[in-house]
Amino acid sequence: MRKYFFTALLSLFLMSCEAEVIVTEQKVPAEIAGYLNDHFPANPVLQVVKGVDGLKLIYDITLKDGIVVEFNKNKKVISIESTGQLPGSVLPSEIAEFVAANYPANYIIAWEKDSRNQQLKLDNGLELEFNRKGELLRIDS
Repeated sequence: MRKYFFTALLSLFLMSCEAEVIVTEQKVPAEIAGYLNDHFPANPVLQVVKGVDGLKLIYDITLKDGIVVEFNKNKKVISIESTGQLPGSVLPSEIAEFVAANYPANYIIAWEKDSRNQQLKLDNGLELEFNRKGELLRIDS
C-alpha cells in the first residue's frame, strides 16, 4: 500500500514540475488555431509555449503585436493581454457593451476568465470584475 502511495505522490510531483516546452505552430491544436485565425487574423503567431500551471495544462501563444493568448487543456481561451485594444469579438457581449456605455473614452487591454469570474483591465488602469453572466461585481483602481 505504501508503495502505491509513494508512486502516486511522485507522479503528481513530476507532473507539476514539467518544464514549459516551445512547440511549433503546426502542433497547435486545431481549435486554438481556428480561434486565433478568427479573432487575430492580422497577427501571426510568434511563439507557442505548452506548459503546466499548477497541475493544469496550458498553451501560451504570443502574437506579432505583443498579444498573449492563454488557453486551457480544453483548448478554451482563459486570458488575453495586449498593449493595444482587444478586438470586441473576443469579449462576452455583455462586458463589451458595459465598457462601451460606461467608459466610452477607454478600451480593454486585458481579459481573464477563471472558474467563477471574469476580470478585465482598461487602458486607463482600471480593473473591472464581472461574474460569469457578465454582471459587474467590483471596480479596482
